[in-house]
Amino acid sequence: MREKFENFIFENWEWNPLAKKLFLRYSLDGEIEFEEIWKFDFEFSKNQNPRALENAMKFLWIAAGVSYFKSVLPEKIIFADDDISEPQAKFFEKLWTHGLGEFFWKNEIDPHGVVNFSFEKNETGLGKIQKPGICNLSGTILPIGGGKDSLVSAEILKNAGENFETWTVGDSAVQKNCCEKLGVPRLRVSRKIAPELLELNAAGALNGHVPISSILAFGSVATALLAGRKSVAMSNEHSASAENLEFCGMKINHQFSKSLEFEKDFQNFVAENISPELEYFSLLRPLSELKIAEIFAEKCWGNFSEIFSSCNRNFHLAGTKLGENLWCGACAKCAFVGLIFAAFLTREKWEKVWGDPKIFVEKNHADLRALLGLEKNKPFECVGEIDESRAAVKLAEKNFPEFSALATQISEPRKNFNGRKMHPHAMPARFFKMLSDKNPGLEIKK
Repeated sequence: MREKFENFIFENWEWNPLAKKLFLRYSLDGEIEFEEIWKFDFEFSKNQNPRALENAMKFLWIAAGVSYFKSVLPEKIIFADDDISEPQAKFFEKLWTHGLGEFFWKNEIDPHGVVNFSFEKNETGLGKIQKPGICNLSGTILPIGGGKDSLVSAEILKNAGENFETWTVGDSAVQKNCCEKLGVPRLRVSRKIAPELLELNAAGALNGHVPISSILAFGSVATALLAGRKSVAMSNEHSASAENLEFCGMKINHQFSKSLEFEKDFQNFVAENISPELEYFSLLRPLSELKIAEIFAEKCWGNFSEIFSSCNRNFHLAGTKLGENLWCGACAKCAFVGLIFAAFLTREKWEKVWGDPKIFVEKNHADLRALLGLEKNKPFECVGEIDESRAAVKLAEKNFPEFSALATQISEPRKNFNGRKMHPHAMPARFFKMLSDKNPGLEIKK
């Protein structure tokens, strides 16, 4: 298939405000066509900046194209009716190359030189975008996936008295119930992938992980402009910046589009090409996964223990009923989250979610060893660094002797891990104050 198609073509995009739908269209050499549909199902602000909104939707169109491009990796990436500038092309080339790092590794494809965006040297079309004026934005939107991280962010925002709304892409039972429990307004968005992509995958096209968080980042900015909101508060932690392995001389990070590096790149891109007034940042960036688990155990467990889930497989289980299969219990994400919560929960609370600790350790033994750096690379999942897993297992064995056999295999962390440490971030000062004021010292209890 890679030899059959030469061009990945950005055909066009169309915004229908009455239907609240955004249509994103692509093709492979004009032969196989794709149409992805986004629906922004909430009340729009009457005070919109048309230029900023147009720019946001155009770049969402480009960002979402990665799902279709990666199916056959055509040599050229071109635009049927528009152009982008060289700096914009370089931004997307970096994003797609590093965001597809895991995909390249698993498909044994050298990533260098694969992503090549055409661009207009004369700065026409998209490349000639002018910065829009003030959008008069206010308030914050908080993306909710139904996991521990975004619920900790919600706790911080609520305690600080911040005016915010939740934002969901999709409408899973986990998302819906967590949002209802939070009791704040929700901005709902749906995304429908072109069915032709699924047909290509079934026919043997290349498949694998894409930088979904970057697509959602552009979607969140479009949502903020439609709703008249100034800030998008993500819930990505420090460890999202840690790579999994090195391949063909490139560091591969499953979470690249959640990393601090991407966050800073995206902030600059939005300021230059969409609106300098918008704020996109992670509220939890200074924290370790271990510290986030401690905050959740102390402040969120009572309200959300029976309805939250950090297991990504949960969203692929057809017919899942609330209270059943919220955790598959047999993936690297479940292994990691179960491990770090064992550091802070009583056995009674922990067992209500993950069951018998002995069975949990046996079932997840290989993933736990990988998380602890005892074999192969860190799992390709949204999990913490090896050294914080090692710190967690040492804390966990106090109440869970089932983890002791693993803990005894670890002499010392590979580097000094300090769960109290505040890590670098890129959030506005007032949001950092919300985080630090509500968590003085940021100390993990021994």
